[in-house]
Amino acid sequence: MPSKKTIVIEAKDNTKGAFNKVKKNLKETDQAVSKTKRSFDSMKTAIKGALGAITVTAFATATRNTLNYADALGKTSARLGLTTEALQTLRFAATQSGMTTEALEMSMQRFTRRLAEAGQGTGVLKDTFTKLGMSIKNSDGSMKSAEQMLGEVADKLAKIPDQGERVRLAFQMFDSEGVKMVNMLQNGSGALDEMKQKLLKTGSVLSSEFIQNSEKAN
Repeated sequence: MPSKKTIVIEAKDNTKGAFNKVKKNLKETDQAVSKTKRSFDSMKTAIKGALGAITVTAFATATRNTLNYADALGKTSARLGLTTEALQTLRFAATQSGMTTEALEMSMQRFTRRLAEAGQGTGVLKDTFTKLGMSIKNSDGSMKSAEQMLGEVADKLAKIPDQGERVRLAFQMFDSEGVKMVNMLQNGSGALDEMKQKLLKTGSVLSSEFIQNSEKAN
């Protein structure tokens, strides 16, 4: 039968082993926590980097899209004989009249071409402006721009009481989209000018300087 002393020694040895085991488990737990924390920190860094890259990419894409839009706007306005502010105003007015910007630009392209033909004494509009009491030339003999003539046409259409006559004239000037152009212009040039001022005031119109710089940048 074991002595009392031997039993005490064995009890101490068992207790020491238990404590060592607990310490070992705690150490392993601390290591696991530290490892998890390092992994989480790495994950946070990766996410932050990814979000940063997405933000920069999105900003670069938005900037490029804006430059391309402004560049195209400048080229289109030059082709149609309009200022960039006038083109942006007409685009907005067109959408309010149920007309697409593509249809608007096609109509203005036809109007610009027919205006040039009338200046040479040819085309479907060669007598139209004279009958309306309009001159297609400035006092110095130079041709009026499409923008000038469009404003004058809007004022003339606003004074014609018969809707059928408005449509007939608009069809001569703008072709198949004449009816929608009547809806857009029938309140006269003053309504277009007022719309332009509102758009400028709200910052909805890109400045001509920004558009010129965009064309250079591209």
